[in-house]
Amino acid sequence: MQRTKHLLFILFTVFLLSVSGLSSKTNFSVLGGITLPSNSLKNIFDSNQIPTQDTVTTILNINYPDIGTGYSISAKLSLNLSENAVFWGGFSLIRFAKQENRLNKPSDNSDKGFIESITTIYPLNAGINYYLYDGSFSLYGIGNLSYNFINRAFNTDHSKISLGIPVNSSDNRLGYGLGAGFEYPLRNVSLLIEGTYNQINYIGANSGEESKSLMNVQIGVKF
Repeated sequence: MQRTKHLLFILFTVFLLSVSGLSSKTNFSVLGGITLPSNSLKNIFDSNQIPTQDTVTTILNINYPDIGTGYSISAKLSLNLSENAVFWGGFSLIRFAKQENRLNKPSDNSDKGFIESITTIYPLNAGINYYLYDGSFSLYGIGNLSYNFINRAFNTDHSKISLGIPVNSSDNRLGYGLGAGFEYPLRNVSLLIEGTYNQINYIGANSGEESKSLMNVQIGVKF
């Protein structure tokens, strides 16, 4: 799996470098903004129970708090396909605030501390922008496919019982995005405002894994 990740990253980088060689038809964009997660993204595991290394209390209940708003950063290379259609590819980083997941003993509901977790998503994106209006400003629709590297980092130091979980976990899922954008040309760059709905585990989800999605609202510039 690790070799597959590296191969995908290398192939995607080579593709973007190849596209960037067509300088007369390509543009580079950088965007950043906020990410609003679906409630299912708070579930750092596919179950409400986790194993321990204790011989008496072998399982603990875990309570997931609501996950807060995150932030996102994106970089894109775009290639004009026609007067209205633009193909683009890029990388993103999406990170959410630290969660404090409370633990309790199933038999008597006694408190057993908590786990800290941070969820970070690294999407590789490729899609099409289709311009619906192009005058003093432009409006366009957005559609893309994404390969999402979903990483979770855990801190178990605050658990009162030794846990049987790794320090990090990662999943790879295929997803898609749909949205709309606004472009306003300035002197040397264009101002961009984009809003997208992203489903990040449409293909490849485990049995019992809930659908996970998020909304990105970003502002940036196109060079």
